[in-house]
Amino acid sequence: FSKIFPFVNSVNNFFKKFVVADTLAIAVDRVFADPAAYPGPYLCMAVLLYAYQIYCDFSGYSDIAIGLARLFGFSVRENFRRPYAARTLAEFWSRWHMSLSLWLQDYVFEPLAWSGWTKKLPVVGRYFKKPPTYSALVITFLVSGLWHGVGWTYVVWGLVHGVLQVLGKMTKKQRRRIVKRLKLRTDTAAYRLFQQLLVLAMVCVSYVFFRAPTMETALYFLKNAFSGWGALLSPGAVIATLKAMGIGRVTGLLLLGGVGLTEWVEWRAERGGLRSDEWMRALDGKKRMALYYALALLIMTFGALGRSSFIYFAF
Repeated sequence: FSKIFPFVNSVNNFFKKFVVADTLAIAVDRVFADPAAYPGPYLCMAVLLYAYQIYCDFSGYSDIAIGLARLFGFSVRENFRRPYAARTLAEFWSRWHMSLSLWLQDYVFEPLAWSGWTKKLPVVGRYFKKPPTYSALVITFLVSGLWHGVGWTYVVWGLVHGVLQVLGKMTKKQRRRIVKRLKLRTDTAAYRLFQQLLVLAMVCVSYVFFRAPTMETALYFLKNAFSGWGALLSPGAVIATLKAMGIGRVTGLLLLGGVGLTEWVEWRAERGGLRSDEWMRALDGKKRMALYYALALLIMTFGALGRSSFIYFAF
C-alpha cells in the first residue's frame, strides 16, 4: 500500500498540519485579534504557539507536496529540518524553508555581496567593517520580507532578521572570548539548550511582526509582553483565560501530545540522518503500521479538515 501511495509515508505531515497547526491557530487567532483582552503571559504564549503553528503548517505543506510529487516520479528536496533545534540564527535559516533560503542566497545575497556596489552605501560603510557583506545581508532579508507581503510589518520582520544576522557576525569573536573567559563548556546539553532557546526567542520576536495585522498590534505585543504576570498566581483565572483562548482540557492535552509526538519523531529521524518519513519507513512493519493508523485516527478525530487553508497560500 505504501509503495502505491508514497504520501502515506508522510502521514505525520498531515497530522502536523490538520491537527497541530490548525488547533494552535484557534488560540493564536483569538489573541492576535484582541490582544488587549490578555495579560502579558498569554501574549507571549500566543507568539510561542504561533512559532509552532507556522512551522507545522509550512513544513506540513512542503512535506505533503514532496509525498505527492513521488506519485509522479519526482524527487523533491527536503524543505525544513527541525529549525527550532538551531543553535545560531544562521543555522536556523539553513534549516527553515531551505528552498527559499537558497534562492535568496543565490539570486539576491551573492550578487549583492560580490557586485561591490554596496561599498557606495556611506551610512552602512561608516559603521560596518565589511559593508558589502553586511549590507547585502540586510537587503536580502528586506527582500524576503517584501516577498511575503507589502507592509511595514513584513519590512520590520525582514529588518530584524537582517540586523540580528549582522550583529551575530560582528560579535562572533567577542562571544568566543566571553565563553573562554568564563570557562563554559560548549559541548554540554545545557549549553546547547541555552543556545536553542536564545535563537527561538529571537525568532519569536520577529514573528510578532510577521503575524500581527498592523504595526500598532505588533508594538502592543512588545510593550505589554512583560506586564500582568501576576495573573498566573490565580489558577482559576489561568483556566478561564485558556478557555477564552480556545484551549480546554482536551485541546490542551491534544496539543501537548501532538507537539511532543512531532518533536519525538523528527528528533529520532534527525539522529539517524533521515527525514521523518524515511525514518518511519525504516521501522518494523508492525510498529510502522501502528503509528500510521494512530496518526490517521487522530487526523480523522481532531483534524480541522476543510475549515482552513495553508498559511503559505497567502504568499
